Amino acid sequence: MLKDRELALRASIDAFALQKTKSMNRTIFEYRDVAHDPLTKVFRYEDVILNKRDWVRDITTHFGWEMLSPPALDGMMAWADVIPAAERPTEFVRQVRPGDHRNKLSPAVIEQINVGLKPCMDLFGYK
Repeated sequence: MLKDRELALRASIDAFALQKTKSMNRTIFEYRDVAHDPLTKVFRYEDVILNKRDWVRDITTHFGWEMLSPPALDGMMAWADVIPAAERPTEFVRQVRPGDHRNKLSPAVIEQINVGLKPCMDLFGYK
């Protein structure tokens, strides 16, 4: 893992993203059998990252669990339910900006990634 991390740090973000496209597609596509199972609840990144409290409520509802009281939920979510004003590269919550890849990757690389990830993007309803 350390060797992979070192190689990633030396690569350009375009090269790294392209390199990971095939394995990412393969990994995500492994969920195709359970993705449409009525017992499976699928959450999109945008739904989770932008509204964690509703996400937790959806999880508890899906499983029939008792929901935390609002103060307990607020306490649990306080450290993670943040949207930083600027990117924080060393923090757990670095940045919360769906679509930020457009600011970091070239249009040509985005197109290649979209083509490469099309099977799994279609599977999970991304356009």
